[in-house]
Amino acid sequence: MPISLDIGTKQAKVVQGIPKKDSVTVTQAFAVKIPNELSIGSPATQVTGMITILNPAVKNNNVPLAQECSITVSDDKFLIRDVVTPKGNYDEIKGMATQELIATYNINPGNVTEIKILGDAEEDKVNVRAASLDRAVVDAYLDMTRNIKMVPKSLNYHSNSIIKLLAKWPQINGISLTNKGFMLIDCGMFSCIPHIFGDNAHRVSRYLPVGFTDLYYHMQKRSAMSDFTDAVAKTYEPVFDQSSEEYQAMPKNIVDQIESFLRRFTDELTKLIRTIPPTASGERVDNIFLYGGNSKIQGLDQRLTEILGVQTSVITSVSNIEMKQNSDELVYFLNAIAALLNQ
Repeated sequence: MPISLDIGTKQAKVVQGIPKKDSVTVTQAFAVKIPNELSIGSPATQVTGMITILNPAVKNNNVPLAQECSITVSDDKFLIRDVVTPKGNYDEIKGMATQELIATYNINPGNVTEIKILGDAEEDKVNVRAASLDRAVVDAYLDMTRNIKMVPKSLNYHSNSIIKLLAKWPQINGISLTNKGFMLIDCGMFSCIPHIFGDNAHRVSRYLPVGFTDLYYHMQKRSAMSDFTDAVAKTYEPVFDQSSEEYQAMPKNIVDQIESFLRRFTDELTKLIRTIPPTASGERVDNIFLYGGNSKIQGLDQRLTEILGVQTSVITSVSNIEMKQNSDELVYFLNAIAALLNQ
């Protein structure tokens, strides 16, 4: 039974399941903590170091060996660009797109580059999405897969997997997405990746340089000591719900950090939404859906609804995903689940 790995900064998510044409049945999902020392150094070194972490985790969770394994990583690990090339066969278009990346973005000619033909552009040209990754990193992922006794199947980036998962417009949280504009936001530690869809097509996925690690840092370092009321610094858990007892009990300097982070986050989202043309219904975005561990911070969905004026909710169900266990944890594993469709 195939598995997928979503390699993050703090955790690796492992999912085992049955991919079908447009849906996924998940039989097992678990997370493996990545030690802080593996969060520094080159990407290739980080990946190589994870072998010792993943080997016992796979064994302890009784994942059968020699299964096909797909790997997905955050979009910001790749250079992803849409380019226009003259028409030709696949290999010709790939070669032209690669040369465009080399000339425009100064990528290493030795990088591994793959393309996706999006459709016709102007006369005799096509729109192409190209994704490029350092060959040393690709080789490290391949070595890691083989070292945990799995068969390498694919290496992809989050947005490409999410696009495949939503290709047939499944319902999210029971809401029909057909002919609607909507956004999924992966609430990551070092960045957030919004994926925007509209008029039954993927429109854009964008890297936002706003991650929740900055918020957690200030919650740990800024404390009630500034008020000289405590002998030692406190660590606070982030809460966005202004009406909650937890929020109201926090010192002003902590509240200021929460609100400052929220302003930066919503400013980035507002700017992004304004760049999206309205859908046929006249709206740019009808719904926003949050996923990733940080999406469940108390009150985040409520505050985004208030500030952005768009109904926002944490993902609790996707109609073409069946979770055989821990269905309430779908929100943590969505990227890895989607990556099973890369099989």
